[in-house]
This record gives sequence, C-alpha cells and structure tokens, in this order.
Amino acid sequence: MTFASPLGRFQASINPEKWEDYVADLPPLEESKGEIRGHWNERLGTFQKLILIKSLIEEKVSQDEFVIVSLGKQFVENPPVDLANLYNDMSPSTPLIFILSTGSDPMGAFQRFAKERGFESISLGQGQGPIAEKMILEALKSGQWVFLQNCHLAVTGWTLINFCFHFSMDFRLFLSSMPTKVFPVTVLQNSVKVNTHIHTIPLQDKLSLCYFHLECALLNLNLYCKDGIIPWDALIYITGEITYGGRVTDAWDQRCLRTILKSFFSPQTLEPDYSFSTSGIYYAPETDQLEDYKKYIESLPIIDDPEVFGMHENANLRQETMTLISTILDVNPRSSAQHGAKSNDEIVCELAESILLKLPGKRAQTETNNVRLVMRYFLWFQSSLVTLQKAIAGLVVMSEEMDRIYTSFLNNQVPTHWSNSAYPSLKPLASWVKDLTLRTSFIQTWITLGQPKSFWISGFFFPQGFLTGKPLQDRGECSDHCYIHPHRSISFVTRQLPEPEDGVLVHGMFMDSCRWDDDNMVIEDALPRVMNAMLPIVHFEPQRNYVPEPSLYHAPLYKTSVRAGTLSTTGHSTNFVVTVMIPSSRPSDYWISKASALLCQLDD
Repeated sequence: MTFASPLGRFQASINPEKWEDYVADLPPLEESKGEIRGHWNERLGTFQKLILIKSLIEEKVSQDEFVIVSLGKQFVENPPVDLANLYNDMSPSTPLIFILSTGSDPMGAFQRFAKERGFESISLGQGQGPIAEKMILEALKSGQWVFLQNCHLAVTGWTLINFCFHFSMDFRLFLSSMPTKVFPVTVLQNSVKVNTHIHTIPLQDKLSLCYFHLECALLNLNLYCKDGIIPWDALIYITGEITYGGRVTDAWDQRCLRTILKSFFSPQTLEPDYSFSTSGIYYAPETDQLEDYKKYIESLPIIDDPEVFGMHENANLRQETMTLISTILDVNPRSSAQHGAKSNDEIVCELAESILLKLPGKRAQTETNNVRLVMRYFLWFQSSLVTLQKAIAGLVVMSEEMDRIYTSFLNNQVPTHWSNSAYPSLKPLASWVKDLTLRTSFIQTWITLGQPKSFWISGFFFPQGFLTGKPLQDRGECSDHCYIHPHRSISFVTRQLPEPEDGVLVHGMFMDSCRWDDDNMVIEDALPRVMNAMLPIVHFEPQRNYVPEPSLYHAPLYKTSVRAGTLSTTGHSTNFVVTVMIPSSRPSDYWISKASALLCQLDD
C-alpha cells in the first residue's frame, strides 16, 4: 500500500514475510523508480491521511501542510500589516486595535504611517488614565489622532471611550493591547482588529530589524576588534548579558541564550560555506545585494524544522501534534444524542460519578502538610461534583462555574477552577484523576507501612521541600548552604535497592529530549518517536561545598513540560525543582541546544 501527497509519502506492506523495522525516511516521490500501487491514494482523503500519519509517525504531523493542501498557502502565510488599507475601514467611532504578542511592536510602522498627519500617543498604566482622557477630549475638538498603547494595563477608564463614539468628529483612535479578559467587549466589537504577531511583520521591516541588530554588532566589533583580534568571549558576554540579557530573567534561559550565541560568535562562522544547520538550508549568503537577501529569505521553508534550533526531531511531537489535537477538540460540536447514543448530560453525570468513586475517603489521620493538602482538595472536588450532578438534574441552578466544569468534562480537560488550586499538571482529565489517586496512595502507603526505600518525586505537592527537608537532614548533612545551592552528586542504581547511609533514593523522573544509555552510563540522544525516556533510580546525596566534574551535564528538573512558572526570589521559576548532574560524553552545550531536561511528570 502506497500513497503520496504534499503531506508526505507513505508505503506499507500488508502481512509481510519478514518484519524488519520502521523506515525513518523514504526517498522523494520524484526519485522513486516504482509507481504508486493500490487504491489508497485515491480512497483516502487528506484528513484521513493525516490521521494515518499521526498513528504511525507522530513527529511528521504538520498542521500547516494540512491547511496548505486543504485551503491554500495563503492561509498559513500571514499577510503584512498595511495600515493604509486598514485606515479605510476606520471611522471616528471605529478605532483600530493592535493585538500585541511577545516580541512585536507596531509603534514603528504606525509612526511612519502617521508621520505627515501627526498624532499624540501615551502608554497606559498606573496614573495615566486621566491624562489619556484629557488627550481624547482635546482630540475630539481638534480632529487629532490618538494612540493609546498597552491598554491591557488600564482596567478602568473605558467609559469615556464608549461615550466618545457617539460623536461624529474628524479624529481617529488607535489602541494596542495584549490579550486580556478585562478589555471591554463593546470596544472590541466596534473596532478593526489586527494581530501584530512577529510573523506578520513585513519583509522590509524584518530586514530593517536585521540591520538594526547588524548596526549594534558593528559598533561592538569596531569597539573591541580594532587590533584585528576578535574577542569571542567578550562579544558573547556583551550581546547575551548586556544587549539582550535584560529581557531574559530566568537563569536557565540565560544559559540557553549564551549557548545559542556561541554558534554565531565563533571562528567557524568565518570559514567559507559555513552553515548554521546540519541540513545546509540556513547560512549567510555571500553577497552584498539587498535583492539577493530578499530572495534567500523568501526561499526559506515556511515550517522551520527543529534542527535549525539544534533540537531533536521529536520536538515536533509536542508543538505540532498537541496544537492540532487541542484545536480539533475546541471546535468539536456538542450535538444532542441520536440513535440511542448517550447525551452530554449522561456522559458528564457518569464521569462525575466515576470520579467520586475513585476519590478516597477520610482515611489518613496523620497531620502532615501533604495529607492535609490532599484531603482539602478531595473535599473540595467532591463538593463540586455533587453540585454538578444536582445542576444537571435541575435541583440547583447551573452556575457559570458549574457550566465551565461541564464543558471541561466533555473535552476531557481538567476544569480551570480545579487546576488553578491544585498542583501544576498538564494532564487530561482522566490521567489527572488517576495521577491524583496515585499521589494519595503513595502518601497513604508511606504512613501505613513506613518510609519507602525509594521516594516517588512526582508524588509530592512541593518536591523542593522534600529534597531539602527532614529526610536529607536526618540522613545527610543538609544545611542552609546546601539549600541555596541544591547541586547533588548522583549515581544510578541498576540492582537491588540499597539503603544509602546519606541522602535518599528517588525515582519517577523522565528525560526530555534525551535518554539514558545503560551500557555506557551516560546521557544520549533520544530515540526517534520516543519523547520521554524513563530515568533510572537516582541517589541524591547532599555534600558541602560540592564542586561538580566538568563532564557532568547540569540538567534542570521541572514539575511539568511547560518549564515556565512565576519567577521566585531565588532567581528560578516556581516550576523548577533542582539541578541534577548527569554523566555525559558530549559537551554541555550540545545538550543545552537540544533543550535537554528532566521532568517530574508527563502530559498524558
């Protein structure tokens, strides 16, 4: 069975005589000598082919390619922002709203557009509301243009803007805001919206941005390379820590930024035919003509392969596939039951009842922080589920909160009201409930049977407290110094679990973008289609003034795969747990560029 389409090429043998293995890559269709056999190429639609690819080689799923085949290339290429055309849709009562995204700023394009007309602008924030109101009132009389920036920072002050729309005067109002829930719906409905994502920047602006960075780089080169010697380390420090370092606050992101800069600030970049990627697609054209650079930029692929960032091909598994699946679930229609199928009310009621049966009763009586926290969550969840069942039966009013829980259950998603109050997790509802019961069982077993030989790191609501708490204080020499610098030496256990004199044994960690080689006892590249390999049991041993060996890779351990959280006073994200030293036969920069890290739990 063979079929081919712009989505890719697929070839399979039904009941083969000898099983070998999955073939990672097939030659391009135009280079293949054989013809397409069978009728599946005609019988399967585009979406059916996408499902088949998702089932067998998930990392090759591309939602952009699917959109291109189904709708056209113009639906994945964001058109450039043309303010002249957008102005024709505006009126004194119809403002223009720039929906901001990270890294985008429409102010430059707006200044060029309104250069001859003239305008007044102000960035909203604390204490800027009265000034903005006065500016709008004056503009109503004079016909001036007004640009209110960062409207998401101003929760109040929108009454005046709504009132102004009743006037018919020669003025224009421009707004910019990040996506926010406090933005007034009436203003949003009566306005022209434009998304200023970084990819919507016109090619000329992108080149201007590149020239701006080039100008900064030339200033540094003229300052530090007068003698003909290039101080690579100084350039990396100035660019990473000074020029761009102020925008990067997380210590691990700063390490990643420095590693990426090393691939651009190195002697190898001066060699002829140097490429920034292994495929050779991304390189610096050897020309000084602007048109040549434009043609090269336009020839770059729409969908960037992970290898351009130095990452493993498995990176497509989470980004592309998860986005596609979640989008399909969000737009899935909620129709009533037909031909004997269960209705939505029946589905939600059965799901709520099954969750209630899985939640334990008041069995744990030991007064510990984890137990009290778990039991408080259980009581809260039980109350929500009982109220939801009564609301479906019509015994109580279906509140807005219950309606959101109802919709989340239909989508197999954890209700936001629950997830915001519980421990960090990205699991769907079924897996989340199972994980919650496993955490409870782990704590209950510990209370009933005593301290385990190996601790399940994911079973703790606050794993940082465990690693620096009583178990390490009793067994090791944990001190405040050890807590501030939580670097531990590790050893991997492959036989019967010993009972260490110092420290603790920990299991339940997963490796992201890497795997563990049992033969050579080092970290290695992840296998294709294996996103998260299991890390063996680790011995955490606290030591005073510990100096790690240079060959060890400093792998951050995170609670979830999102790797993001609130920046704490320690300089780390609240999602960060501890640094784990892993033996490696490769330089640390290799694993940093691949974003290799450890996780306490997976997303499924």
